[in-house]
Amino acid sequence: MHVEQLVLRRVMQWEEQAKRTPRLGGVAQQPVITISRNCGAHGHEVGQRVAQRLGLNLYDRELVEQIAEHAQVREKVVESLDDRLRDRISNWVGEQFESCYFSYSDYLRNLSRVVLTIAEQERAVIVGRGAHLMLQPERTLRVRIQAPLELRIERLVTERGLSEREARAEVLRVDAERAAFVRRHFAQDVALSDHYDLLLNTAALDDDLCADLVAEAFRRRFGS
Repeated sequence: MHVEQLVLRRVMQWEEQAKRTPRLGGVAQQPVITISRNCGAHGHEVGQRVAQRLGLNLYDRELVEQIAEHAQVREKVVESLDDRLRDRISNWVGEQFESCYFSYSDYLRNLSRVVLTIAEQERAVIVGRGAHLMLQPERTLRVRIQAPLELRIERLVTERGLSEREARAEVLRVDAERAAFVRRHFAQDVALSDHYDLLLNTAALDDDLCADLVAEAFRRRFGS
């Protein structure tokens, strides 16, 4: 489905939900799951399974980036909020830049607005793009999916048909890009355990078990 069609469908869902259960003033961000991951650790696969188990929408890196980078689509998302919530998001994003918690860039400003709008509108699973550093920790289950380097290389060989050399280069490249993104925009170490509530190793726990653990932790913390 084209991103504009998907966004339009989501916005319509949000509008219908707002009609059925209007939100009270001062209500905090919706509970959200964020997933950070190493390349080849199966973070996206775990995220898909978590979303299925909880009946939530999944926003992966590609979708979030497309929304953030396309002005018309981005504005559809942000305009779905009432004025009070839009102002709150704009003020918060501005404060992060002014305090130097975030590095200034139009891209990051737009990305932050999109991620925060999603979190205001619905319970969701958001994969990547530093979302765990943008959202309220008390309303977010922050998950890190990891696995040993050699296993991740082996997975890329098996799943993508790469040579061992190609797979190693790809894993190291993607890991470095993700670490650089978080360091450049948030001045943080993407692997720092203090930023996560759950760290799961897919060498010891398969994707389904990881998804079960994340889903159960979310239910216990925020209710069904």
